[in-house]
Amino acid sequence: MKPKTIVAYADPLSVAPGEQLRVMASCEPADGEAVTDAPTFRADLVRLVCGDDRRRGAGYLEEQVESSLSGVYAGRHQAIQPGSYATLQKMPAFAALTFSCHVMPTTPQRVRQIIASGPGGFVLTIEGGFLTLRMADSVLRLERPMAAHRWHRIEASSDGRATTLRCEIVGLTVAEPRSRQLAATGAFGLAVPAGDWQLAAHESVAGFNGRIEAPRFENDGKLVAAWDFAQNMASAELVETVQGLRGVAHQHPARAVKGTRWDGSVQRWLDAPGQYAAIHFHEDDLTDAGWQPDIEWQVPQDLAS
Repeated sequence: MKPKTIVAYADPLSVAPGEQLRVMASCEPADGEAVTDAPTFRADLVRLVCGDDRRRGAGYLEEQVESSLSGVYAGRHQAIQPGSYATLQKMPAFAALTFSCHVMPTTPQRVRQIIASGPGGFVLTIEGGFLTLRMADSVLRLERPMAAHRWHRIEASSDGRATTLRCEIVGLTVAEPRSRQLAATGAFGLAVPAGDWQLAAHESVAGFNGRIEAPRFENDGKLVAAWDFAQNMASAELVETVQGLRGVAHQHPARAVKGTRWDGSVQRWLDAPGQYAAIHFHEDDLTDAGWQPDIEWQVPQDLAS
């Protein structure tokens, strides 16, 4: 029989007398319990004397400490949505959009990898290895798969009536066929309303493993926004160089990673930030689960360590 599973974490991890402790918990039902049953869990404050539970260790030993924290609490299931992504905020409307960026996929064979998404149903993905553009009910898909751990320049462009999806490997060798530069055209436009865009996610659900560099947005041939990930790399803030639009990275993707301009001459991003102008996203990155607190407790002034 599967027992009830409880997963929890505290914030902050260390508190002093008089400070506030929050505990976030998630309860999974045991066998025989319906998901709709109202779960409960018990919490106690203990002093850990020894945590060595190895077979030849001293043994696990804890002492319960009397406190107002101890008791039975109402439980609930709280989901985890891992994965790093970025939000490009308050983007303008596009009557004839051209979106481009550099992409290095690391797991293109996965069923669905999200590169970018925007309002009005714009979603650019890698599906089973193939670069795919979806705009509402319209779909464009290139005929050859993308290469793992290779930089590609991708572009989705529209004149308002037709849309072309392009992909080419950056730095083709002599032995590679020019056919690796692919394009497909569909009879639909890319009219996108104003709103937030996301990189490596769709509707805040992340799903991309790989690097993205230099996303650019044009409207009817005019440059509207361009993001330079080589700037402000110690922050979650993303710098846009045309209008000063705001961008934010979520769940700590790796910044200051080698981009398309890295030539091997430097090994530190501080020496040449422009060569490290990419962001590496992972589907399992997680900084904050974002759960709601189930216990909020103020540590008594007289509580011993």
